[in-house]
Amino acid sequence: MRFKEPTGKTLEEWLRELGDPSALTHREMAAWFVDKGVPAWWAQSLTVAVEQQIGRRVVGQTCAGTFSASASKTMPGEWEATFEAFTRFMTPDRLPMAGSEPSTSATEKWRYWRTQLIDGSKVVITCQEKPGGKVTFAVNHDGLEDNVSRETMKIHWRGVLGDFVDTR
Repeated sequence: MRFKEPTGKTLEEWLRELGDPSALTHREMAAWFVDKGVPAWWAQSLTVAVEQQIGRRVVGQTCAGTFSASASKTMPGEWEATFEAFTRFMTPDRLPMAGSEPSTSATEKWRYWRTQLIDGSKVVITCQEKPGGKVTFAVNHDGLEDNVSRETMKIHWRGVLGDFVDTR
């Protein structure tokens, strides 16, 4: 039912209308959904769901064949000061397979912490201000080789974010 409200149809209804999805590439399928009036973000989500349904992709797998892990945590705090505290908290021992020196960047509404690990995977952690004096951190760990790595890293990053909250 997750697609009904934003797209007007359930996944099952879209599958019936789509016909044989195995004949379409990811790009072609997403374009088909957009042509049917589905907003681009939801077209991508639908395409991934269809690919999972037909066995082309498993949960957590990207179209490149690698896997991605994510975790997020919302906590109280002033967002810029909390991000600065987070950058100090992220010592090399908190990184699995530390690789490149982490970097940070900023926009008006976002703060970014990035690094590449020695296995070639990449970690991007975003920080965003939320109403009510809260901050949300979101971790995306991309380029993982399999679903076991994905699950392991989800647990790892949830732990890192939880440990950071405990230090506040």
